[in-house]
Amino acid sequence: GVIDVVVLDHGTRDEATAVAIADVKRLELDVPIALLVDPQDETATLKAFDGGIDECLVKTPGWTHRLPLRLATIRARYKQAHELETLRSRESRLRTLVDRLPIVPPAAEAQAS
Repeated sequence: GVIDVVVLDHGTRDEATAVAIADVKRLELDVPIALLVDPQDETATLKAFDGGIDECLVKTPGWTHRLPLRLATIRARYKQAHELETLRSRESRLRTLVDRLPIVPPAAEAQAS
């Protein structure tokens, strides 16, 4: 896709962050949402996870140097989680089909040939 990760920077207002997360969720993009937070702002982090973000990026010294790798990791994890979800869904449908198949006793198979 054109967008790999949506990155939001938590400002000083929790309400604005919550609205921004909700706005991004409403767009129904198939991408992870990451939030930049200050190290001491644990409350904002918890609220953001409740709001639906996928990852929190703490702005510790040197965080900008690590950002490209972190974003690539976030995207890869998100993609892997969605692929796993797809496989589980397919497995569930296959199990449902197999469970509905009639059971033929071995003796009936031999008589049919």
